[in-house]
Amino acid sequence: MLRHIPPALSPDLVKALMEMGEGDEIVLAEAGLPAHSIHHQVIRADGVPLTTLLEAVLHLMPLDHDADAQVVLVAPESGERHPRWEAYERIWGGEVSAECLPRPAFYENLVGAAVVVVTGETARDSSVVLRKGVLT
Repeated sequence: MLRHIPPALSPDLVKALMEMGEGDEIVLAEAGLPAHSIHHQVIRADGVPLTTLLEAVLHLMPLDHDADAQVVLVAPESGERHPRWEAYERIWGGEVSAECLPRPAFYENLVGAAVVVVTGETARDSSVVLRKGVLT
């Protein structure tokens, strides 16, 4: 056991976070995202709410504030704000810039991510990509 590691983070996820470099991306994916057909490194966190993992990951990992956007979200087909975004914004705070991509572009963006974590989130278009920054 280690101190200060949130219990929602599995050993595989902590290892993946440790291996990521500045600018690398981690995807916290909704349960329905076709992660295994899009990406070669998938970690399962079935049953764990996306918000729980988001908070746990951000406890350990800084966001890349040198990037134009630190977070990438799926733009809902309705064009309206996704109801989950408010919960995400409460977790990451006000100093974060988010980019919204249509679902096909969001899926294309996942190919370059370091890792995809499939969560227990069932809401469609609730996946989020986080860009890792540097520790200061």
